[in-house]
Amino acid sequence: MAELTQEVLKRYSRQFLAELTQQDEQGAQDVQMSVLQAAAEDAESQFLTEGGVVYDGSKKQHVQVCCLGVVYFLHLFTGRYTDALAAAREDWVASLRRFSRGAGDRARLLPVSSSPLVPSTQPQGTRPDMDRDRWDSVVPDMPGGGRNDAS
Repeated sequence: MAELTQEVLKRYSRQFLAELTQQDEQGAQDVQMSVLQAAAEDAESQFLTEGGVVYDGSKKQHVQVCCLGVVYFLHLFTGRYTDALAAAREDWVASLRRFSRGAGDRARLLPVSSSPLVPSTQPQGTRPDMDRDRWDSVVPDMPGGGRNDAS
């Protein structure tokens, strides 16, 4: 969490963060760290929920996505529903979706096998092997009724 707040402080101007963390103060110059830390906690939590992995500050993708989340939560904490809040939310959700598609819990897993068997390739326009005439005489038995059947 402290890592994330430091990353946010490196990426965004102090004036911008001061205005978001102290919305009631006119011309605020200092960043209210407790509000920034709360936004970082919420961003990390939602990153885990949506992305399916724990935030790791050493991974650039995690940092990039979560910094957008912190800005979104800071806008949300102001209590003002503005175009800036809508834009921050849109950026946050889009980055979470991109992340989860590529590296998160929903990433595409490619099939892996150590089997020596290789699937046969059938030329396009031919009948599949199981539909050929040699299988016409094979009729599978219907399952017999028993005490475990539903009917």
